[in-house]
Amino acid sequence: MLSPYPSIAINILGKRKEKKVTPILIKILNSNREDLKKDIFLALSNINDPRAIEPLMGIVRQGENHRYYLDALMTLATMKYEGALEYVLERAKRADAYENGSIGMLKDFGKPEYIPLLIEIKNKIPDDYYFAKFDRGRIDDAIAHLKSLQQSQSPQEVTK
Repeated sequence: MLSPYPSIAINILGKRKEKKVTPILIKILNSNREDLKKDIFLALSNINDPRAIEPLMGIVRQGENHRYYLDALMTLATMKYEGALEYVLERAKRADAYENGSIGMLKDFGKPEYIPLLIEIKNKIPDDYYFAKFDRGRIDDAIAHLKSLQQSQSPQEVTK
C-alpha cells in the first residue's frame, strides 16, 4: 500500500468490495504489519473474495493459540464459508459460547437451524454474569434475524 494512511485505504477498499486487492491484502496479512491486520480482516469480510478462504483457513487450522484465530474465523463466518462451520459449531457448544464470538458467527451464517443452539447458549448464561442481559439481548437479536431469514425464504420454496 503506497498510501501514507494504509489503514484508511484498506477500510475504503473493503467498503468498495474491491476484489482485485485481495492478493495484496493477503500478502500484508502474511507480513509483520501487525498494525494493519485487524483492518485487513474487516476488509476481507466485506470483499468476500473466495481467494481469501485458503489463507484464512490456514490461520484457523493452526488452532486457537494463533493470535488471529478468532479474527480469521469471524471473517470466514461473515463470508459464509461452510468449511469454517465445524469450528464455529465447536465454539458454540462450549460452556463459554455466550462470550466467545459464536453468537455473531452463527448469526452471520444465516441458517435458521441454529436457532435451537442459540436458545441453548442463552439458557447457559448465568444470572449473575455481568453481561447477562446484554448477551441475552444479542442472542434474541440473532434469533429474530434467523427467523426473518426463514420467513423470507419460505415463500420462495413454495413457488419453486
